[in-house]
Amino acid sequence: MSCVIAFGILAIHHYREHKHIEALVSPLVGKHSKWIIQLLVLVEAIVAMMLFVGWYTQIAAILASALALKLSVIRPLSISPFGRMNAFLLLVMSLSLIITGAGAFAFDIPL
Repeated sequence: MSCVIAFGILAIHHYREHKHIEALVSPLVGKHSKWIIQLLVLVEAIVAMMLFVGWYTQIAAILASALALKLSVIRPLSISPFGRMNAFLLLVMSLSLIITGAGAFAFDIPL
């Protein structure tokens, strides 16, 4: 449940701070355009919903791991509500969901 809350908070935060994020220049992509930020918010919201509902949990956990890795390694500190340690713990939780799955009532693929 904490992954769901974390990605929900991220989606809301990135949606509210999109003007500030557009002004930043990233070393990887350069200046952020509006559609990149909207795509990021959409992916974070979809991951949160997929984890909440239990729909393709392992695929959502793979996306969550990629987003958490981005948060903990290559993101500027000013655009995230979480610190590096929280992002690392989110990464560990997402990786454990990939390995273990979500449980008996989730709709998953067998890995």
